[in-house]
Amino acid sequence: MVKNDNIRIKRRNPDFLLYGFSYLFLILAGIFLISLPFLPIAPPSEAIGYVIMGVGILFAGSGAVLYGILLYGGIRPSDALVITNKGFTNYMVGGKNGVYVEWVNIASMKVFGLTKAPMLGLTLSDSDSYVAELDGKHARIARNNLELGIPVIAISQREVAVQISDLKTLFSRMIKGAISWEQYAAHNKKIETHEDVPQPTHSFTVEPDHLTEKREHKTRTVELPPVDKEPGVQPLEEQEDVTVLDMDE
Repeated sequence: MVKNDNIRIKRRNPDFLLYGFSYLFLILAGIFLISLPFLPIAPPSEAIGYVIMGVGILFAGSGAVLYGILLYGGIRPSDALVITNKGFTNYMVGGKNGVYVEWVNIASMKVFGLTKAPMLGLTLSDSDSYVAELDGKHARIARNNLELGIPVIAISQREVAVQISDLKTLFSRMIKGAISWEQYAAHNKKIETHEDVPQPTHSFTVEPDHLTEKREHKTRTVELPPVDKEPGVQPLEEQEDVTVLDMDE
């Protein structure tokens, strides 16, 4: 349940100027096409004029709708992350309901990627349960990240409206607090029940930042099976001297 004291991290709006000008251009182009039949450079026939007007209405209408969505997203951006004392919900993956991650499931955290577009990477103790809740596209990305040794959760600066460095500080504080509370709860239970309650062994590591100016490409090394030699064919270095005949002689 989301409470009023939860921390909400909003989505970063797309490049407003780039998309805004594109949608405005679409609207203006549509208006021009609608008015074209009434200008001195009118089309050669009335039928062609109606077709041009229809295309203009389509352009102007589409541009207006897209521009309205862009403005609405700027005024009321949707949630990217909702943070509680026990974990956070990632609404950028997993569809409408997002995917919930407990703080005690995070094993390590680091900032990596490009300097101008850093990402906050989270490595989970149990990645399988997280990947199982993702939708098809994000599940494939997560599995690929695991194969390449990249954190299964990668929150990009382009997706959230806060600085990645601030998000890292917040996450680190919440994770350490959750671990401390888990240990405290186990200690209290041991005192109250006089039972041998095992202490939580969860560990958490903040790795050094790894940022680069240029994009790094991960490559895989594939070992090919040895090629069987064909019968009667010797490797070049094992063949006897061969005399090459010049057919022109």
